[in-house]
Amino acid sequence: MKIFFLIAVLLLSVLGKSQDTLFFMNGKDMLVKYKDTTDLKVVYNKKGKDKSSYVENIFAVGTSKGRIYFYKQDTVVGDDYSIEQMEQYQIGLRLAKKNFNTDLTAGVATVTGLASAYFLKSGFYGWLPVLGYTGLTGTLNPKISKLKLSENERANEFLIYGYIDGANRKKIRRTALAGTVGFVAGVIITGSLPE
Repeated sequence: MKIFFLIAVLLLSVLGKSQDTLFFMNGKDMLVKYKDTTDLKVVYNKKGKDKSSYVENIFAVGTSKGRIYFYKQDTVVGDDYSIEQMEQYQIGLRLAKKNFNTDLTAGVATVTGLASAYFLKSGFYGWLPVLGYTGLTGTLNPKISKLKLSENERANEFLIYGYIDGANRKKIRRTALAGTVGFVAGVIITGSLPE
């Protein structure tokens, strides 16, 4: 089911107004007009402006003529992903970004930030519980049984690796942000900044 999302993005890039899709190594994608590749950079046009990104940050670009892959498997490293394995990993990253729910951890982080500002009243050091909670949530992988994936997707180990990495990245980012917002709100409410 989730792979249909990726297929839809690819179809839009082919059928749309000559839009290409730039797939970044971090799991993000962007609709652009692909122009050229230099030695170190991929050049593209976005909203009428020419921009570029380093080749090592780009996995592939989907054009109307097909995909152009920039990712290269490092054959010196024995366990480096092949292009096909990295493609599945990238799909996992994108699926996690789209449908992994972090509301509970973000809510607890906000409460942790508020509580630490209220109880510790020690300026910057009151933020340490938020930092500790963010680190703790980052070390706990989501349970595979609770992931919103089909059976075929669960059977693909590289997609699962990507999904877990993407879920952890999203969880850490949202937890740190929510905890910091909670801490700052707590500091403002309690007036606990040192004089």
